[in-house]
Amino acid sequence: MAPLSEEEENYVRLALLLKGVTPRAVRTYFDREFPPTFLPSTLNKNYNTILDLKLKRIINQAQWNLLIPRNGETTPESDLARIKCYRNRLAHHDSNTIETAYFNAAWREISDAVHRLGGQPMYQECQDLKVKILDQSNQEIIFEIKQSLEEMKELRRTIDNLGTEHSKVTGHLRELQDSNRFLHNSHSALDNEHAKVTDNLRELQTSYNTLQAEHSTAVQNLRSLQDSQSTLQNEHSKVTEILKDPVPWNIGGQIKDELEKWKEDDDTYIQTEAAKTILELIKERDLVVVTASSVCGKSSLSKNTKQNVVDFFKNPFTVYKEEIDKLLTEGAHGKYCALALCVMFNNYLKEEWLIEDVHKDIKQIIQNTYEACKVVKGTSRLVIRDELDSLNNTFIRKDGEVYRTIHDKLFDFLAFYFGGVMIHCLINNAVSRFIRERFLFENIWTRDEFTIIVPERYQQIYIKRMVDDWSKGNIVDVFCNINMDSQFFRQKFLLHINGLEILLQKQLASSFDIYSNSSPLIQCCFCRRY
Repeated sequence: MAPLSEEEENYVRLALLLKGVTPRAVRTYFDREFPPTFLPSTLNKNYNTILDLKLKRIINQAQWNLLIPRNGETTPESDLARIKCYRNRLAHHDSNTIETAYFNAAWREISDAVHRLGGQPMYQECQDLKVKILDQSNQEIIFEIKQSLEEMKELRRTIDNLGTEHSKVTGHLRELQDSNRFLHNSHSALDNEHAKVTDNLRELQTSYNTLQAEHSTAVQNLRSLQDSQSTLQNEHSKVTEILKDPVPWNIGGQIKDELEKWKEDDDTYIQTEAAKTILELIKERDLVVVTASSVCGKSSLSKNTKQNVVDFFKNPFTVYKEEIDKLLTEGAHGKYCALALCVMFNNYLKEEWLIEDVHKDIKQIIQNTYEACKVVKGTSRLVIRDELDSLNNTFIRKDGEVYRTIHDKLFDFLAFYFGGVMIHCLINNAVSRFIRERFLFENIWTRDEFTIIVPERYQQIYIKRMVDDWSKGNIVDVFCNINMDSQFFRQKFLLHINGLEILLQKQLASSFDIYSNSSPLIQCCFCRRY
């Protein structure tokens, strides 16, 4: 084995000093300060505190550097720190050689510290060791130290690699933790979504059950409507058959009852010369005997000609017109006004309006009709009630407490008749339902026999009346007016609306029907196909 150089010997000697002599010096000092008998209890007493300071890293590197004693300090604490410092330096020394100057300075400080801690014997060992000749065993030690240094370098590289791997593992761990948090959050979100989907599914099931129930109800209603339609068709057929008879159905029934009474009277009939003469004259001269209540057309039929009877049954409304005209010419203004009021209230004239206190609007309609029919001012409404009763079973019938015409066809005729003689009064005073159904402008081609045609000079009055009905909440009657089927009328009506004040237009647009709570927008969408 090759001899050691001076620097290598310095390294070996210093290592022997620090690892061989100094530990015994430190042990001697500790045995003196902390007797072996009480040492475990002393260490255990402060173990947790020291360990906690270490784990919390309260002592940092800068503070650790302060623990290294300054030159000249010879306290036991400084000597212990000085020995520990040199041991750390040797342990972390990169090569297996030490310069002589550094060796001499370090040896002097360490041996002085051993002297103060361990006494003169150990100091003498330090001096002997400094000049002792290193034998073969010492050379083997230096060889082992070299190997240890190489192994330490390898360990450092391994530690560095492990640190790198540890950093990677730590990064992967953070990624896994982030992924775990993300998955946890995703799982929570999925749980929430699942809960929402479950709730929506329940709502859909509830809605489905509700729709099924409503569908069943709608099917039942449809069946009921179909049954009602069949019933109405049958009733319509019956009414059509009845209307084919020129004699009104209620009068026909009365005639049949009267004929039955005549048949019964035949059993008690006593023939006289006068009766025999009358019957012979009827047969010989082709006479017709007319019997009926007053104001039923007897005068028109009493012409003693067969042709007049035929004309009456072919066109009874001509006879009715003559009778109504005669009421006016003969001064029966009360009866004339009674028929006009039935028209004003659209064939629904309540008896209470003629005998009790009524709303000012109804009272105003009656007063305006008085004036149009030339009824004496101040005439009591009770007089009109009596006139209506006198027309019972001729022009008028009484359903409970409501006066109506004896049948709807007669009302159509009366509406048409008074629409011709007092159209201005009708437009201004008739109920909104009558205004909606009975009037047509001249430009509209679709009309039936008894439709009232509005002359051009009354058209603006008619439109103003519709706006007045609209402002009073009769929106359905305005937008379902039969004139709304005509584009010409709609344009004319819209032109009038655009001419109104903006405030009034807004009020009309935001109003609601007083009966159905419908709005103008809804009526534009559904009532008519505009």
